[in-house]
Amino acid sequence: MSFPCTSCGACCRDVKIFDNYPTLKGILAYKEDGSCVNLTEDNLCAIYDTRPELCRIPQGLSRRMLLGTAHECNRLQEKYGIGEEYRVTVGETEGSPSPLYLTPHQEAEAFWAVFSSKASKDQQQKGD
Repeated sequence: MSFPCTSCGACCRDVKIFDNYPTLKGILAYKEDGSCVNLTEDNLCAIYDTRPELCRIPQGLSRRMLLGTAHECNRLQEKYGIGEEYRVTVGETEGSPSPLYLTPHQEAEAFWAVFSSKASKDQQQKGD
């Protein structure tokens, strides 16, 4: 499954938070307000085609990972007052399982598992 990104820019508004995690520290440069230096005024990425691995949501996410990522995205949108028209929904298709409930701990684990593995790739690329 691919992630239905709505290009709201919420995930780029507080990249300073990554400095709280040793494997992610220093991966992304940020402005004084904590937002990514590459986030433009119209919520686009100035380096989209060459953005770090950490900024990419992989294709083929499991349903559990997709739901966890969508939940985190929507939480950030609410935090930053982004309109509901940008909310991420994971569509149901006939015969698909109902949405999987994730505890907050499971959501956090799923979210950081994806981004920690991406950070490792980014660190390796920096070293090359």
